[in-house]
Formats: sequence, C-alpha cells, structure tokens
Amino acid sequence: MNTRAALIIALLLAASFLAGYHVAIAAQSPKVLIEPGSFAEGYDYIVFVHNGIYYVKSQEGEIVLATTDADEAIQYAVDNCPEWGAIYIAEGTYMIDSGIIVEKSMCIHGCGTLINARGENQDTIIVGTSTIWVDYFEVKGLKFDCITEPTIPGDHIWMPYCRRALIEGIYSVKSGEECISFYRGYECRVVNCYIGPVMTGINPALEGRNFVIANCIFNFTGAASATAIGNGAARSITNCYFFNCCGTNGLQNAIMSSCYIDVKGRLTTGVVFGSNATIVGCTIVGAEHGIGMRPEGASNVIITGCMILQPLKHGIWLRYNATHVSITDCTIIDPGWDGIAITGFCEDVLIQSCYITQASKGISIIYDYQANTSSYIITDNIIKSNGYGIYVDLPSGYYLVNSIITENVLADNSSGNIVGDIDTATCVIANNKEV
Repeated sequence: MNTRAALIIALLLAASFLAGYHVAIAAQSPKVLIEPGSFAEGYDYIVFVHNGIYYVKSQEGEIVLATTDADEAIQYAVDNCPEWGAIYIAEGTYMIDSGIIVEKSMCIHGCGTLINARGENQDTIIVGTSTIWVDYFEVKGLKFDCITEPTIPGDHIWMPYCRRALIEGIYSVKSGEECISFYRGYECRVVNCYIGPVMTGINPALEGRNFVIANCIFNFTGAASATAIGNGAARSITNCYFFNCCGTNGLQNAIMSSCYIDVKGRLTTGVVFGSNATIVGCTIVGAEHGIGMRPEGASNVIITGCMILQPLKHGIWLRYNATHVSITDCTIIDPGWDGIAITGFCEDVLIQSCYITQASKGISIIYDYQANTSSYIITDNIIKSNGYGIYVDLPSGYYLVNSIITENVLADNSSGNIVGDIDTATCVIANNKEV
C-alpha cells in the first residue's frame, strides 16, 4: 500500500470513528466499507466531515464521494437519494455557498450545522421549482446559522413548491430574511423548534391550509425586525413562547392557543390578526411600546381566556370596521391607554366576564364616522380603578344604539362609570353595580 492510499485510509478511519461508525476495509478491494452506528441505520446516504473533507457514505457502507465542498457533498446525497428516501447530515459545520436544491419527496435528518454564506436574498435549502412540485419534505434535528456580512442572506428553508412538510427539532441561531418560509402548501407542520433572531421566524403559505406550529420558541433578541409568524394561513399555533417579538402579523383563519408572548420593549403589538381567528389562553406581557392585541378590520373573531399585562397603549384595539367580535374571560391590567379600545365603525361586539383595571378608560368606543353604532353586549365584567369605566364618544348627534350594558361591576372609576353618547331609549342599561 503506497503512502497516499495509507493516508486516505487513516483519514477515513478517523472520520468514521469520530462520527460513530464501524469501519471495515474490504479484502482485495479499494473500497472502504463503513457500517453505520445504530443512530444512522436506515438512511440512504450519510454526509459527514473530518479535517475539512466532506464525505458521503451510501447505505451499503461505501464512501461514494469525498470533497472539500459542503454544497457538493449534501447536493450529491440529495440528488442520489431515492424518492421518499432519507439522508443524514452528521455533526459538524457545513458552509453553504450554492444552496441545496430539493426536487423530490424526501427527508433530511441530522445534527450538523448548516451556515448560509450565500449572500443577499439567497436561501440555504430550496424545495421545489416552478416546474417540479415536491409532495412531501421533512427536516429534523439540524442546526442553522448564517453570515450576515456584508449582505443579509435569505431563508434557511424556502419551500415555494412543496405540498406537505414536517420541520421538527431544528435550532436556528439566526437567519436572514425568514427562517422557514412557505409559498403554497397544506398539511405543513413546524414543531419543537428554536428560532433565533430573524426578520420573520415562520412565514406560512397565504394559499395554504392545515398548517400547525406547536411547541416552538422564538427568541428575537438583537433582531432589527420582530415578527415571529408572518401573514399567512397558519391554522393552529399552540404552546409557543415568543420573546422580544410580535407573536403574529396578519394571522387569519386560525386558532392561537396557550402561547406566551413577551414583546420586551418593541414598538409593536403582541398579536395582530385578521378575520376568522380565535385566540385562546394566551398571555401577553412587556408591550411597553405597543398594544396587546390588534384585530385589523377583522370579522368573526374570538378572544377568550387571555391575559394582557402593562401594554404601553391599549390592551385590545378593535379598528377598521371590525364586526362579530367576542372578547370573554380576559384580564387586562395597567394598560397605558384603554383596556379595550374600539375605533372605527365596529358592530356586533360581545365583551363578557372580563377584568379590566388601571386603564385610562376600561372600555372605550370612539370614532369620527357620521353614524350610530349598534349591537354591543357588555355584560358581567369587572371594570375597576380606571379613569372611566365605559366611555362612548361619537360625532355630535350620533349614539350607541340597540345595545346591552348589564350585570357589570363598575368600581372606583375616578371620572365616571358609564359615560358618553348612549341612547338610553334603545339601549338596556340595567343591574350594574356601581360603587
């Protein structure tokens, strides 16, 4: 055996040992067979790195590629993986300069770190093309990072033409534009992920359906922008922790439940959402420069069982003609402005069983439209220690009509309990306890 061959064998033996593989040299053959450890069984290809050399091992244990280019190694494994197959990227750092293109249904698992060094608006992994739809794509366990100088790269995982996807257990140190972005798709899930500073953490498909985002942590400390989940059709967001960011921006046709949103001084809002949205059991704190929740021109909205603590402005702000809104069993403490503020021509609003305290106005209905507003039910709330309890201010000659204000406890509101432009002939105001 010559010196060059011996050196290659030694490198492969060292790399295999470090990566957790069993090694055997085939008799009377130039091939080096590497038997995967138990963690790697079942993968069509395994990519690993040692001393700056990137290796690709086949399922049969044969090294099929050795290169100094991480892109080449991973792309080779992806291209040669069979449809519905899987590759494993082992521990190590993989500098991505060209981008990984996926054009088939497959899985990429591993514990390696992929670093996007591609430049402005360039993505780490791209799934599908304008002519090739990928039916299913899966990523598990990988770590992502990026180089942000001199330009900001694009997304870590960009799925413009992927119908179904599972992103599980990834750790994103930071990314450029978006960590995970969908364009179209349905039955897509992002679970158990950590997403660090980025412009937008997850951007669901506008045309999508059956999206699930669950058990994720979004930590945007140090990020210039601050939106965890962008404007898309995410159907279910549950049990997520949002730190130093806006939870959602334009969420619609969806349910958000059991989430904790710590805005931490951002000039932003905890949750922004549109029509057909349900927000259940969420806590919003730290909105020292913003608003707790803001439905934007929304209809068919349910907000229930939520707690909003010390926003700089309003706890909940309904505006732009929001209709068919239910706010129940919520606690709003110490907003800088109003507990629940209703501006614009909003109708068919239920506010029930809420606790509102230390606000300028507990509930305010204020706008400049030349029209009456109607169909409010404000009942069974505790509204105490505010400036005003319930305050209505409409243009001259216009009133709140055909509404019900009953069974509320209004206590210690220094400027008045029920004040303003209310038509007592068409409204029911009864059985309120004013102290």
